[in-house]
Amino acid sequence: MDENDFSKFGQSICDTVTDAVNSAMESMDFSGLSEKISSTADHIMQETVGAFTGKNGQGNKKGNVYEKTDKEKLELRFTKKTPGKVSGILMCTFGGIGTAGFGLPAFILLVLGLIGRQPLVTSCGFLGFLPFAIAFGILLKNGCDRLGRISRFERYKRCIGTKALCAVRSLSGAVGLPEKKVQKELERMISQGYFLQGHMDDEKSCLILDDETYELYLHSKQQMENARREEEQQAGNKEVREAVRVGMEYIKQIRQINDELPQPVISEKLSHLEEVIGLIYLSVQKTPEKIGSIKRFTEYYLPNTMSLVTRYRDLDRIDTDKARESKAQIENALDTINDAFDKLLDSLYEDDRMKIQTDIAVLKTLLSQEGLVDDGLHM
Repeated sequence: MDENDFSKFGQSICDTVTDAVNSAMESMDFSGLSEKISSTADHIMQETVGAFTGKNGQGNKKGNVYEKTDKEKLELRFTKKTPGKVSGILMCTFGGIGTAGFGLPAFILLVLGLIGRQPLVTSCGFLGFLPFAIAFGILLKNGCDRLGRISRFERYKRCIGTKALCAVRSLSGAVGLPEKKVQKELERMISQGYFLQGHMDDEKSCLILDDETYELYLHSKQQMENARREEEQQAGNKEVREAVRVGMEYIKQIRQINDELPQPVISEKLSHLEEVIGLIYLSVQKTPEKIGSIKRFTEYYLPNTMSLVTRYRDLDRIDTDKARESKAQIENALDTINDAFDKLLDSLYEDDRMKIQTDIAVLKTLLSQEGLVDDGLHM
C-alpha cells in the first residue's frame, strides 16, 4: 500500500465521522452515533488491511508489523489478570463448605425441633448454627457473583472482538441480562480495571474500548454541541431580526399617519409613540435575550395600537360630534398606551441600571479602600 492509499484510508475514516455527525444533526438523534461510527470504521479498516496485505503476498513484512501493532492495541484494552478470580474461587470453596457444614446441622435441628424432640436443646443448637450458615451462605453467593462476572467478562470480550466500540444492547444479548444491569456491570468492571481504557458514553448506550476512540467521541460530541448552540443562536437572531422588522414597519406606518394629521395634540402623542417603540426594539436588538419580554408587545399590543391610530385617521376625515367624541377617546387611550410602553421600556433597561449602580458601588468601595475618596463623598 503506497502513501496515496494511506491518504485514502484516512479520508474514508474522516468521511465516516462527518457523515455520521451530519446525519445525527439532521435527525437530532445522537443515541446511535458511536455505534454507527464504529461499525463503518471497522468495515473500512478490514478492507484497508486486506488491500495492505494483498493476495500476492507483497507487503507481508509491513502487514506483520501492522498486525503486531493492532494486536498490541487490543492487549491494552483488556486486563490479563482478571480481578477477583482467585478470591472468587476461594470464596465459593470455603463458602460452600461452611454453608454445608453449618447449614445441614441447623436444618436437622430445625426438623427435630418441629417434631417435638427436645425442643429446648434443638432450638438452642439451631440458633447457634444458623448465623454461621447465613454468613457462609453470603460468602458463597459473593464468590459465585464474582465468578459469574468473570465468565460474563469473557463473553463480553468475545462479543467485542476487535471493535473499538460496542453497543450495550449487543453485550446485553450476549450475556442474557437486561441493558440496565449490563450498564452497571460495565461501569463496575471499568472501575475495577477489567477494561484498561474503557469508557461509557454519556447515554451509557455504548462501551468505548480505548482512549483514542473516546477522544474522537468527545471531539465529535463537542462539535455537535457547538453546532447546536450556533443553530440556536442563529434561530434567536432570526427571531430578533423578524421582530425588529415588524416593529420598524409599525413605526413607518405611524409616522405616515402622523404626517397626514395636522393637529399638534395627536401629532405629539404619535411622535412619542414612534420614539418609545423604536427604543424598545433598539434595546432588544442590543440584547437579543430580551426578545421574550416583548413577544406579547409585538403580537398583541402593537397591532391593536396600530388599529386605533388608523381608526383615528379615518375619523379625522369626518366632521361630526360622534367622530370628535371617538377621536377624544382614542387620544386618551394613546396616553395610556404611551405610559404602558414607557414602563415596558423602563423594565427592559432595569438590569442595565442595576448593573450600573452595582459598578458604581464597587468602584466607590475600591476608591475608599485606597484612600482616594472621602467617606462622606457620594457618587
